[in-house]
Amino acid sequence: MATTNIIGLAQPTNAIEVVNVDSEFGDQLETIVNFITSIETIERAKLGLPKSSELSAMALDLQNHQMRVELNKNIKADSGWFDAYSTIMRIIGLPPVNPGEEDGIYIADWNAITAMVSKMDIQDKKVSMAIRRGHSYGSQALRRLTELYKNERASNENGIPLSVYSIVLSKEDTILMEIRGGSNLSGGHMTMPAASLIATRQKDGRYVFDPHQGIYNKIIEEIGLDPNVHRFSVKGIIGIFDDFQCANAGLLYLTTTDHTEDELAKICRENKNAQHTGIYFIGAKGLGEYIVKNADLNPNPGLKVDPNRKLIHSAVATLMPFLDSRDSKAADRVMSRLEPVYSYQRR
Repeated sequence: MATTNIIGLAQPTNAIEVVNVDSEFGDQLETIVNFITSIETIERAKLGLPKSSELSAMALDLQNHQMRVELNKNIKADSGWFDAYSTIMRIIGLPPVNPGEEDGIYIADWNAITAMVSKMDIQDKKVSMAIRRGHSYGSQALRRLTELYKNERASNENGIPLSVYSIVLSKEDTILMEIRGGSNLSGGHMTMPAASLIATRQKDGRYVFDPHQGIYNKIIEEIGLDPNVHRFSVKGIIGIFDDFQCANAGLLYLTTTDHTEDELAKICRENKNAQHTGIYFIGAKGLGEYIVKNADLNPNPGLKVDPNRKLIHSAVATLMPFLDSRDSKAADRVMSRLEPVYSYQRR
């Protein structure tokens, strides 16, 4: 069985059915998230840092990595933090481990209610999935790939973290790519944006998962596109993937813009919440060769980036449906070179 299993669509779809399979303890996560946020706010103020709403954790990491290290150390030193962390892990069905650099939670300021998906498929151009509330601490623990979590993951019915990704096309019909910054997969090459699906709070106070709104928000946050100024359109979902070895699943979108490569590059440079160390563009012509040459072929990469093959698994998964929609024969040739690490189905 392949590590990364991809299903692609010939045309984008916005048809999606989400079944909520939350546990009875899901509401407790909201209280705990708010508690940890209050700790972070206090520790940021002590260090003279802006609030997280003004400067994201990833942006802080790129601007001053050591300051973010200090912030996370201080958050975990708070007397109430470990109890909050342990409660989170119990709620999401995973045993807590040592929250240090080698195991468990190493980024305390990534504190959010995230989506966990246990079932996901595409039938008749409609995406269906079963989602429950999880937490970013659980995502981190799963992705540490310790022996404890390898075994736990195999029997855990709560699912794996769900992320949203998008191909973003320039006016020249080229794909916006990023060189990832931050603490996870730093230096990896991937499509942009790419982020965990985060619960959004509604006017009535409820937290819900809306994948379409999630990718829209990340396009604004990670790229810097402003819907009041810039011209872009999210066309819909072009595929899905799951990758249990990397503890990740993804909804893959297609977004078009009316902006040139130079204009998009300028927008990215001016984005104060940028989460990358560099960007570049790749055209549809030659995309197959690019994937074959650069795709990570390690079936169990964890959080490591292959210095000779920096295109990470999720990026390959995002690019494949787009390539297939443009040139199915090229997609077949690529997959023949990527098996058995990757598998691809057309729907």
